[in-house]
Amino acid sequence: MDGYGKYYFKKGIEYYFLHNSEIFPRPYPDLDSAATVREIACFAKAALQVLCDYNIVPSLVCTNDWFTGLVPAYGKNGSFGDTFKGTKFFHICHNLETSYEGRVFPTDEEGDLGGIYQFDTELVIDPTWEKRIVNPSRCAIIMSDQWGTVSKSYKEDLLNNSPLNFFLKQKPCPFGCSNGIDMDRRYNRFKEFCQGGRQGCKREIQQKYFNFGDADYSIPLYTFVGRLTEQKGVELLLDAAEEIINMTNGRINILIGGSGSPKDPYFQRCVDKIKYVRGKYPNSFWADPDAFFTDGAKVNMGSDFALMPSLFEPGGLVQHEFFIAGTPVIAFKTGGLKDTVFDFFGNEATGNGITFDNHCKE
Repeated sequence: MDGYGKYYFKKGIEYYFLHNSEIFPRPYPDLDSAATVREIACFAKAALQVLCDYNIVPSLVCTNDWFTGLVPAYGKNGSFGDTFKGTKFFHICHNLETSYEGRVFPTDEEGDLGGIYQFDTELVIDPTWEKRIVNPSRCAIIMSDQWGTVSKSYKEDLLNNSPLNFFLKQKPCPFGCSNGIDMDRRYNRFKEFCQGGRQGCKREIQQKYFNFGDADYSIPLYTFVGRLTEQKGVELLLDAAEEIINMTNGRINILIGGSGSPKDPYFQRCVDKIKYVRGKYPNSFWADPDAFFTDGAKVNMGSDFALMPSLFEPGGLVQHEFFIAGTPVIAFKTGGLKDTVFDFFGNEATGNGITFDNHCKE
């Protein structure tokens, strides 16, 4: 490692930053199998080494998602002697869908890559699978003392449907707790960027993105904020956008704020559809997948409805950002969304949005 730095957060939490330009060249680097395994192995060992260097022997180490998956293995297999003998390891399965497990697919020439991680290969490779797959999430679940996830519904989904559910079920009483956000921090962001209140924000959005001279508050504004990936279900919106615009005679604003990976075929399909719809209906539809979207707080406050058509969503944070602004959410009934988005019933004045349970255009 080049080294690590430390600073103190205002609430008293210490942060240590690992840095090495060769092993960690940039966020989400496009690496081959060997380099990816080296990266996560190095991160796991370095994280535990920092604790040793600062004479910190925690009673609990909490890891999150696949990138940290090798940490409990190194903590328990003697790589650091008996230092962490009394330490418990807890893993957060933030997203355990198959494409988010961190699976690495080594070539036949590369083999099991055991020379890099240097522990029992069956901690990361299931010998019964047809293909050789190095899976750090498998290691995290096997070697951790307990696990949890970001909603109660997603916990049940994992126990019932995950390819790793055999190991998940070995841990007694795992728990799920819905995501949350710092309300005070979000309110301060609203004060900073949304000084005109709900109507002021809507006016700014209509003028900036839909070429309005002045606001038309009678036109509803529907917004999506997030990554343009298959998980988020954006294509469902794009497939329906033109029909909805024509059904309303153009009296609708649909804003999609987000981008994706140029290497993702799903993202490229979204880009093609976005260019078509935006070019044909510039006063009703806006999206720019080539730019990072920065007006999240304004659309939280200025929108009439938020859109979350996620195909799967373990927990979700975006809905909470809209809820704090008082904006209802239209969401697919899945994972953590069905734990936090509840259908509105006017007579009873209950609920905070609308849910649907059929993920298709019709």
